[in-house]
Amino acid sequence: MVIIPFPELNDIFMRKLRKEYIQDRSADGIHATQLIYCLTSSYFKARLGDEPTDELLLLFAVGLGLERVLISDRLAQPGECDGILYSPDFMVEHGLYDLYAELKTTRMFPKTIETKGLPESWKRQIMSYCYAKGQLQYPLMVFCISVSPV
Repeated sequence: MVIIPFPELNDIFMRKLRKEYIQDRSADGIHATQLIYCLTSSYFKARLGDEPTDELLLLFAVGLGLERVLISDRLAQPGECDGILYSPDFMVEHGLYDLYAELKTTRMFPKTIETKGLPESWKRQIMSYCYAKGQLQYPLMVFCISVSPV
């Protein structure tokens, strides 16, 4: 058997990921997550377009893959509150009613999350979704995709 490099296949897959990434972010209007980070950067990305790096595309692919495998049957519909768009990830049954919930993937070690807590951006995103949906609780599913240090 001879294994040969096939860079064209990589190009095909990266183009497909890029298209999916851009389509995922194609909603018109201001999204809650744009208001969490640098407003200037969000403005220019919205006006000039957001050309993702290959590294960002691969990170996006991990989250997208887990979403499609784990929660595709429970996806939540995006919405608008006070003129701002929001998009919870999925719905989870909670007693007599459903709650909106979030799925996150991270390279942080579980121990880091235990000691330092959740990233501030995650908290702000979830708080904005709680406000939009009128929820006081918001389930969060975190997948730590990392290799334990030796």
